[in-house]
Amino acid sequence: MVAIGCGDADGDSGLEIALLGRRKIQLGRVRAHAFVAHAETTWSALGTVAPAPLREPLAAVDFLPRRGILVGSTDRRRGAWLTPELKKEKDLSPGVLPVPGLGCALHQGIALTGVYDCFTSSSREGGRAVSNADAVAGATVLDAQGKSRRITAVRSAADGMLGLYGDRQKEARVAKIGGAIAIADVDLDGTPELVASTDAKTAATDALVVASFSEEGAVLERYRVPVPEGVRALAVCPPDGAGPRAIVVATPSKLYIVR
Repeated sequence: MVAIGCGDADGDSGLEIALLGRRKIQLGRVRAHAFVAHAETTWSALGTVAPAPLREPLAAVDFLPRRGILVGSTDRRRGAWLTPELKKEKDLSPGVLPVPGLGCALHQGIALTGVYDCFTSSSREGGRAVSNADAVAGATVLDAQGKSRRITAVRSAADGMLGLYGDRQKEARVAKIGGAIAIADVDLDGTPELVASTDAKTAATDALVVASFSEEGAVLERYRVPVPEGVRALAVCPPDGAGPRAIVVATPSKLYIVR
């Protein structure tokens, strides 16, 4: 597994999970504690191989509510907008990967840079926050007063340091964060959370970490869940009722739902 996403692709109010591997893309739901795909396609059906694919690919998926998903991988020359049936609707601009909550980031060499429109490659506001990154995440969060703020998380490809940026709060730097990251208001209290893997040297010591990011720039760990198989990818689902939002974690062999 290279990347995962969670959302409502077809507008039926039921949450779906998108799984991106190196060869195929699946869209489905969890039924009786197992993932059941109801749509599937292959990367080879979407486009040609990239001139110089990375040994460890970067890939991403973003849900377009009621309109399908955006997918991209450094294995391919360009990504695509797919319908809820995983039929190609439109190609993305060459070399961009979708970033939930932000737009698309451009793949250059072994890193990501900028924030762009996924179809035209024109720069979008906030693009300067992304430079030489190997992981990017973003979200717009409503605080307790109903005011919105956009949060961007950028992990440096050079030293693995994670930067957290907000349009209404101080910046923060966080060490020991892995390459799987997401930004979301997990408990719906108006404070954004960083959801991430760790920079564990072995899979046996990896974990899912959830930390709050205050307007004063403080990053406070709320909890962590050991994932001894190692975290390959993660995503935070949209709200689907009372209680915290679901976090989907992919390991080399399983999917876990954390609430």
